[in-house]
Amino acid sequence: MPDIRESRELILTNANEPFKTPASANLVKTNAVKRGAMDPRDYEIMPYTLGDKEGYALVRKGSQVAAKLQSEGAEPVETATDPTRQVLTDDKRKSEEGLTPAGLPVNGYSVVVFHEKPHQDLQNDVILGHNTEVIQCQRGVEVIIPNKYLGVADDGIFRKFKVIPGEDRKVSSVIQHYPYTRIREATKEEYDEFVSVMRDLRRTA
Repeated sequence: MPDIRESRELILTNANEPFKTPASANLVKTNAVKRGAMDPRDYEIMPYTLGDKEGYALVRKGSQVAAKLQSEGAEPVETATDPTRQVLTDDKRKSEEGLTPAGLPVNGYSVVVFHEKPHQDLQNDVILGHNTEVIQCQRGVEVIIPNKYLGVADDGIFRKFKVIPGEDRKVSSVIQHYPYTRIREATKEEYDEFVSVMRDLRRTA
C-alpha cells in the first residue's frame, strides 16, 4: 500500500511510478478513505508522467503539483466508484433539501452545550464562522445557535495517528475541536430572545 500522508502533494505506487489506470489509483484512494487516512475530497486522480512512464497519480487539490499539471492542460479524471462522488452527492442532496450535512434544517435553530475543550491549544470559547458571519459561544452552558454553525463545528476535527514500524500509518482516533451535545430544536423567537439577553449582559459587564 502506498504511503498515505496528509501532507503529501502526490501519491504514486509503491514502486514510485504512476498508476497504470485511473481504477487502480481510485482503489488506493478508496482503501485510504476506509482506513480514515484520507478525506476523499482532498485528492483527485490526474494524468501524470514520470520519465518515460505515463499513467495517473493521486494529487492533493490546490497543491503546487496540481497547479503545474493543470497549467500543462491536465484535468482530473473521475471514476464511477470514486468515494468523493458519494460524499459530494450526499452533501448536494442535503443542501438541495435545505439540510445541513448532519441532516438538520439549515434555517433552523438548536439548543446545544459545547463541551470543554479537548486540548489546551484551543481557545476557551467556541468561535465559528459561516461565510462572513462569526459567532462566539461559551463552553459548558446551554446556548441557542443557528443550525448552519453546527455544520461548521462538525467539520472541525483532527486525526490522531498510530505509527507502527513496517506498517501503514493508521488513524487511532478522530477528535472534534468543538464537541457538543444537541439538546433540542429551538424556535427563531427563542434565538432572538437569547441574542438580545446576551447583548444586554455584555453591555452591563
